[in-house]
Amino acid sequence: MTDASQLPPIRWLRLWPIAAALLLCWWLVVRALWPHWSLDPQYQYGQIVPFLCVALMALRWSDCPARTSVSHRGRIIALLAAGCGIVLIALAQPFVESNAEWRVPGATCAFSAVAITLAAAYLAGGTAWLRHFAFPMLFFLIAVPWPSVPESRVMSFLMNHNAQACVEALQWMGFEASQRGNLISLPSGILEVEEACSGIRSLQSGIMVSLLFGEFFRLRVSGRILLVLTGLGAALVGNALRTLALAWIASGSGTQSVAAWHDPAGFAILLSTMATVGIVGRLLSLRLKHEARAQAGGGRKFPMCEVASWRPAALAICGIWLLALAGTEVWYRVHDVTGMQPANAWTFSKRAPQDGVQAVPISAATYGLLNKPDISFSEQWADEDGLHWRAFFFRWGAGHTAIELQMTGHDPRFCLRSMGMVLRKTYAPGFVEAAGFRIPFRKYLFYDGSYPLYVFHAVVKDESDDRIPFDGQGDYTTSGRLRWVLAGRRSHGLKVLEIAVWGASDLADAERRLRGQLEKRVKPTDGARKPNVGKIETAQKD
Repeated sequence: MTDASQLPPIRWLRLWPIAAALLLCWWLVVRALWPHWSLDPQYQYGQIVPFLCVALMALRWSDCPARTSVSHRGRIIALLAAGCGIVLIALAQPFVESNAEWRVPGATCAFSAVAITLAAAYLAGGTAWLRHFAFPMLFFLIAVPWPSVPESRVMSFLMNHNAQACVEALQWMGFEASQRGNLISLPSGILEVEEACSGIRSLQSGIMVSLLFGEFFRLRVSGRILLVLTGLGAALVGNALRTLALAWIASGSGTQSVAAWHDPAGFAILLSTMATVGIVGRLLSLRLKHEARAQAGGGRKFPMCEVASWRPAALAICGIWLLALAGTEVWYRVHDVTGMQPANAWTFSKRAPQDGVQAVPISAATYGLLNKPDISFSEQWADEDGLHWRAFFFRWGAGHTAIELQMTGHDPRFCLRSMGMVLRKTYAPGFVEAAGFRIPFRKYLFYDGSYPLYVFHAVVKDESDDRIPFDGQGDYTTSGRLRWVLAGRRSHGLKVLEIAVWGASDLADAERRLRGQLEKRVKPTDGARKPNVGKIETAQKD
């Protein structure tokens, strides 16, 4: 091992290849996560996390400790970790391009980048640097989206209990209120505790703020844990008070008055959470003894290991990643069929108001959340036998791949249960033929009180050829996504159709009636070629 004190200082201008490699590394991470940050309001805070990481790194740099030596074993482990991260980031690029809604590639890139940066810190400054700079690097991981299924369950739990607590408080205050799932029934109308009001955004922002203040005040581990618990408590209590305040406004002024107060109330909760965490963090920091900072001549004058010798490796790493980006683009361009109308291009037409159809309004917030689909409507009606129907249809043209963030993550099993309906059975997915198209549906039986409710749900990608046949189970599995990459498939368009019918005697009866409805309303889009039944696929959550 080399004595750290005998190593010469580095000329910073000679380190540009290393800086370029690190910048390219983190750019690839941000590129993979950006669809989630830009489209999902729950993760929009991720857009500021990279800047916070840079600020925290600068704070750490100001009192950087002296470098310690690097062991032979530690060097091998660090190089292996960095090498795995480099390869994983390169391999993730094709999946980022064709599976923008999938959270795995973004998480893979983020964890790989953290591993690479931690390895670089260890190789440059030994264990002392690894410990000193670990937090600013690991802090980035709070911007990585959670796995879809656990997230949906946590969200559903929070929505239901938030509504329950609100109803209890309203009744205690003397207001008439009742709960049904995440719906709050008031004399003035129905107030829905939506995903944005579930408290999960407050939960995540509370964690972020708590970790940020814990680092700012340089608290010990016990103090940081206490601060995180404080942030979680403040966020959840604040969100419950927000819901109660909106319900109180709705009780007095009607549900239409809630929209004007919704966002200001959320902003007030964020400010109150930050203030609470900041005050508690400051009080905890006052209890710490003032410790002298490391005497290493500051973060700019201490010697480092032979970082300059990394320049060829850094240039090679940049070449690997740039080659992965260029190869990905060439692969998809070669396989893209431009200017061709998808063979299975169908649409679900609206019914005229004189047919007894009642339009169900879609709020501007929901429309924006769904990235402004080209076609969007929701409606309900009763058929000639008196059965009640509800349908919604959304369609996006080519280039809206990232919209699957919303539509593959919203499943009737979670959405309808949050409205108080009970899931009784999930059937095997299958096709329903209509107007020459075979539309793949997932099928569910719910109970709305004592009434059976059959739900048919399809998330369909337009295809221009038969490269990927529908297998009856959906292709949103890891193997299915790999087939998309190998086929060079990008999204040519996406449509979502969900139809529910109340009162059918059994699944066969519901499917027969559904087929009749689809025959009337499924139409080829303008310029579509002859339908090809092998080109339609359904989406299924991982």
